[in-house]
Amino acid sequence: MMEQKKYYINANLWLVKDRDNTIAQGKVCVNGVIEFHVAVRQYQDKETNEEKRFGTFPQRRIEDKDGNVSYADVCFPITAELRFAIQETVFKEVDALEKARRQIPEIGEVLVYPSKKGDALKAFCNVTINDFAVRGIRLMEGKNGCFVSMPSYRNKNGEWQDQIYITDRQVLHRITEACKEEYRKAIHAPESVRNPEEREEEPLSVEWK
Repeated sequence: MMEQKKYYINANLWLVKDRDNTIAQGKVCVNGVIEFHVAVRQYQDKETNEEKRFGTFPQRRIEDKDGNVSYADVCFPITAELRFAIQETVFKEVDALEKARRQIPEIGEVLVYPSKKGDALKAFCNVTINDFAVRGIRLMEGKNGCFVSMPSYRNKNGEWQDQIYITDRQVLHRITEACKEEYRKAIHAPESVRNPEEREEEPLSVEWK
């Protein structure tokens, strides 16, 4: 009897919306030595009408002289055991992400500090989401109304980069509406609010213990 191998699979995925039949994508690391991109797609079984999933490994696009396009695998497991281990880890991660998305996040305390600059920046906002604090959200005025901009920092090249991302549109909408509502309240009570200190150019660091 062959000895069963032990694989250490780590998956870092995120859910995808409005992209053909792809429901998730990300990276998988095997035994801490090889990392590659994966995508999880779904389809409807024609016989059972059930929604089923399958995973894809990295591929390379090949076009011949006649313009015919084909795809060749770049990396893939050569044993059914490893393929199953990867699939099991990836599908469990997708299930966990989908379960978390179905839970309605709680928008807690929202603190708004209106800006006096008189430009597109209307206010700085601090928001608590499911016991997680996000500071320095900007409430901006655009052509189609107000929107929120997540905290960002300026890198060495002078470019602004986001420090936090809201991956669910419904959650982003709830944050935006909460900030807009508190902003409307704040501008009618200017004596009770004040502008925050000017933000730092460098991102804040947090020590993990």
